Amino acid sequence: MRRGWIAAALLGCGGLVADAGDTGASTSDASAPETATCDHAPQWLASATLPSGAISGLALHDGAIVWSEIATSGASPGLLHLMPLGGPSAQLAECGEFAVDGDVAYCFVFSTTTSKLLRVPLDGGAITTIVVAPAFPDDRVVIADATIYLETGSTIWSVVEADGTRTFVAMGNDARLIGASQSIVYWSADNGSQDAVETISATHAGSTTTLTTDGTLSQWGVMNASTIYFAGVPIDSSSPRTIYSVPITGGAKTIFAQGKLEGPVAIDDLAVYAVDVDTRLLLAIPITGGAPTPTAIHVGFGPTYYAFDATMIYWTNGAEIYRACR
Repeated sequence: MRRGWIAAALLGCGGLVADAGDTGASTSDASAPETATCDHAPQWLASATLPSGAISGLALHDGAIVWSEIATSGASPGLLHLMPLGGPSAQLAECGEFAVDGDVAYCFVFSTTTSKLLRVPLDGGAITTIVVAPAFPDDRVVIADATIYLETGSTIWSVVEADGTRTFVAMGNDARLIGASQSIVYWSADNGSQDAVETISATHAGSTTTLTTDGTLSQWGVMNASTIYFAGVPIDSSSPRTIYSVPITGGAKTIFAQGKLEGPVAIDDLAVYAVDVDTRLLLAIPITGGAPTPTAIHVGFGPTYYAFDATMIYWTNGAEIYRACR
């Protein structure tokens, strides 16, 4: 399972097609209170239901939490859930990694022989298969710039929803999609070392430009309309860690923030977020720059996926989903 970036928005149960491998709508005993007081203490919302399950995605949609889980044993293609705040969690489909665009979730079904991408209406309707392809390692589906992208180990593809056509975008060792804007795709590739990248690149119409090259950068990046933020890999556990920024138009990387932190893990209109490696508090670094400021939110060890609304921050930690007041 990969670390996700921020999902700023992420689903009703609908009719399910037979080839989706879906078991139909079901209800778990995980439920969330309808309202929450403005409390910075973590509030548990839901847990993975599969044996050895782990959360593999998180988003918000019309007052509900959308989340998926996968079995770390690989025995199941995963489960996609919708949980209204104040109600029980309903199973939508058997699939894992997903992304949301409007009222639709695009969810990936992995198998050792044939994988497929499903279109899952969030407010009811039939599930349909968009594309069927040979199995890929570590598949991920991303919606960026109103386009569906599949990230398949070393290759990034764009997908036409109408007919399932896949178009090659870029290739690199463990290529990871950071985002896209105005048909330009931003991605990183590693140098063979765990959690390190060599390059951050931009690809447009088949032409790739290297934005920055450094063998000591974390593979986890986030971006907004103007800037990509990524972390340096620390020399050892006691060394300060650095978050760098680089304009999406290219240029030298600059130091955005330093300290005992992990990240960046998420971004919204106000801040870039990281985690204090000692206290496990969420840190907010203003988009305009400045020192990391500890919030009162303790996210624990291993926070992976984040979502935000006007008053709350939601995050996953292994097999659990939590929220707290911003």
